[in-house]
Amino acid sequence: MSDVFITHVEEDADLALEIAHALGQSGYTTWCYELDSVPGPSYLVQTGQAIHQTQAVILVISQHSLASRQVTRELVRALEAGKDCIPVLRGITHVEFQNRQPEWREALGAAASIRVPPEGVSRVLPRIVDGLRALGISPGAPAPTERLIAIRAFLESIRSGGTLPRPDTHEGVQLEAGAEGSLSVRPEEPAVSSRSDRLELPTYRVPPARGPGAPEKGRAARPAWLRAFLLAIITAAVVSGVLLQLKREPPPARGKGPSMATAEGPLVIGVMEIRARGPVPEWMRDFTRDGLNTVLSKVNGLQVYSKQKIDFWREKRGLSEIEAAERLGISRMISGTIAVMDGSVTLEVQVVDIGSGLLLDTERVEGSQEQLVELQNHAAVNMVRALNVVLSTDEAKKILAKRTNETLDAYKLLTETLEGFTVEEERPGGRKPAARGTTSGFLPWPAAAYAQQDGAEETAVRRILESYRAAL
Repeated sequence: MSDVFITHVEEDADLALEIAHALGQSGYTTWCYELDSVPGPSYLVQTGQAIHQTQAVILVISQHSLASRQVTRELVRALEAGKDCIPVLRGITHVEFQNRQPEWREALGAAASIRVPPEGVSRVLPRIVDGLRALGISPGAPAPTERLIAIRAFLESIRSGGTLPRPDTHEGVQLEAGAEGSLSVRPEEPAVSSRSDRLELPTYRVPPARGPGAPEKGRAARPAWLRAFLLAIITAAVVSGVLLQLKREPPPARGKGPSMATAEGPLVIGVMEIRARGPVPEWMRDFTRDGLNTVLSKVNGLQVYSKQKIDFWREKRGLSEIEAAERLGISRMISGTIAVMDGSVTLEVQVVDIGSGLLLDTERVEGSQEQLVELQNHAAVNMVRALNVVLSTDEAKKILAKRTNETLDAYKLLTETLEGFTVEEERPGGRKPAARGTTSGFLPWPAAAYAQQDGAEETAVRRILESYRAAL
C-alpha cells in the first residue's frame, strides 16, 4: 500500500520521478509506473490495484497527458474508488486544462491545482506536502536509500538522453549516495569499490553501427545481382497486394448526400447530458438535449444515438460519459452546459473526440429564454460544421423549418401536463384515490381529468404525449 499514486504519461516521466523522489525524502511512499510495475501481469490490473490501495492520487497535467486515454481511465478509477486527487500542472494553466478536458474537470470537482515552476518540484514540494497533510495523510519515515538511488538513476538517464537502467538489477552504472539522499552518477570503474552504499546498475548496450555496405562479421557479402533480384520480387509482391485490395473495396455508397470522406460510413455521435450552471429548470435542460438530437439526427452523414440508450448504459452499468461512448462505438461526443440569469440564457456546447480525448470545438450562444429554440438551432448547425460534415443552406433551412419559438411553447405545455397526472393503482374495495392536479399555470384541468381515467388508458395517453415531446 502506498501513500500516493502518480498518474502521468511517458513524456512526463521525468517530472513524475522527481515528485516520487521528493516525496520519498519527505516520508511518503509512492507508486510510479517506471519504478513499481512488474513484467508479465496486465498494466491495467497493476495500476487498478495500486489506485485501490493508495490514499491519494497526484495527476500530472500537461499538453501530452490531456490526450491520454490511459490517464483518463486512471482518473476515473480514482474517482470511483473515492480517492482524493491533487492536480499538478506542467506547462499549462488551470483554465486551459478545464476547457480542453471537461471530463477531468468534472472528475476533479473543486480540487485546487498547483503549477510546477521552471525551477522544479523543490519549489512547490512544501505546498504539496501541506496538501497531503490537509487530506489527512501524514508522512512516515523517509524512503530507503536504495529506492532513492534507483529513482535518481532513472531520472538522470531520462534527462541525459542516454540508456535507461532497469530497476531490478544493479550493474553497469555506479551511483553514490550522499547526504540527505543526494546522488551522483559515476562512470563504471574497472576496480571494485569497497563502499557499501555504491550500487551498480545495468544498461542496455547497443553494438557499434557498421559502415555502409559492410558485411556482418562471420558472414559473406551477398552478390549485387542477388540483392537486386530479391528487391524486385518484394516490390512486385507489395504492388500486387495493393492492387488486389483496391479491387476488393466496394465503391462508396451514394444517395446519402454530402458527408465526411471516410470509408467507415456515417459518423457516429452521441449527445450527452446538458448540465446546469446555477438554477435552471429541468425541462429546459431536457428540451435542449432533445433539440440538439432532433437537428443532428436529420443531417445526412451522421448517426445519432438516442438519449435513452446512452442513459441506460450509464445508469444501469455505472459508466461515465466517456466509457459509455466507447462501449457504444461513439466517435464524437457532444456535451454542454446551460445557465439562466435575469431572463437571459447562455448555452455552451462542446465536441469531444473519443479516440484522442481532444476538445475539437466549443460553441457559446446567448439570448433570451424566448429564443431558446433559435439558440439550439444555431449551436447545432455550428456543431455540424465542427464535425466536418457539409451542410448546405437549403438543407439547413429544411431541417430547421419547423423549429420555431412555438415549439418551445408546445414543449413547455406538454411538460407541465405530464407532470400534472400520475397512474394510480385501484385500491381494495374498488375506490380510487383522489386525483392530484398541478400547481402550474399551464392547463390546470387536464391533471384531474386524466387522473380519473382507467390506468391502462391513462398510460397510453402518457406514452403518446411523451412521443410527441421527443419529436419536438
